[in-house]
Amino acid sequence: MKFRTEIELRFSEMNNTAYADYAEEARVLFFRHLELDEKQLSLVRIAFDFKKLTHYLDQVYIHTTVEQLGRSSITLKHIIFSSGEVGALGNTVSVYVNHGTKEPQALSTEMRRKLEPYLE
Repeated sequence: MKFRTEIELRFSEMNNTAYADYAEEARVLFFRHLELDEKQLSLVRIAFDFKKLTHYLDQVYIHTTVEQLGRSSITLKHIIFSSGEVGALGNTVSVYVNHGTKEPQALSTEMRRKLEPYLE
């Protein structure tokens, strides 16, 4: 299963650095869609391979899937489309953190149940 996020471009976002912002928006909306507390999921890694420049007025959307579930981490795969073509391929890794101890915490059974339908 894929989660789709529509991105509304602003004129200032016509360079490759904007892809990180798009992925962040998709990541947060995906976690909220699953009713996971994104404030306890710390972003620890982000990587992209750029395929195509995005231009102002392009229709941009992102397909997000779960690539891997670790003990305390979630690796998301993001495919960013620009006017129907792949603009970038990316991954983000988030770690579930106990805010009291500031240490990684194992993903709960409930979290895994919510995320598993999106595993590739």
